[in-house]
Amino acid sequence: MQLSAATGRKDSLPTEAQWEYAASGGNRNNGYKYSGSNRLADVAWYKGNSEQSSHPVGAKLPSELGIHDMSGNVWEWCEDYFNNKTDRVLCGGSWSVVAEGCLVTCRGVGTQAIRRSAVGFRVVLVP
Repeated sequence: MQLSAATGRKDSLPTEAQWEYAASGGNRNNGYKYSGSNRLADVAWYKGNSEQSSHPVGAKLPSELGIHDMSGNVWEWCEDYFNNKTDRVLCGGSWSVVAEGCLVTCRGVGTQAIRRSAVGFRVVLVP
């Protein structure tokens, strides 16, 4: 990754398992169906409240681990491939999907060439 080269750290996309662990609250898991709450509007921008666009990170409540926007706002790329070597797993839902698409357990798939305002990423620091 270019980020790793620029910072001298080893950064990567999260695996699907790492993403779900963080979105579920990790060792502070309260069993929420969305990341940080059972009330989607408290933690996410989705089709029902987004006005059809993404929003700055942090405007909604965080998860139990203090991480914002893991449900809704934008789908997030994962390191894992989906049944081949061209499509990657997407997690979290986005501003353009209904509530069911923002469940912590919901997955999407996308070709790596995709460029849309409803798709983004976050990185993890590899020890």
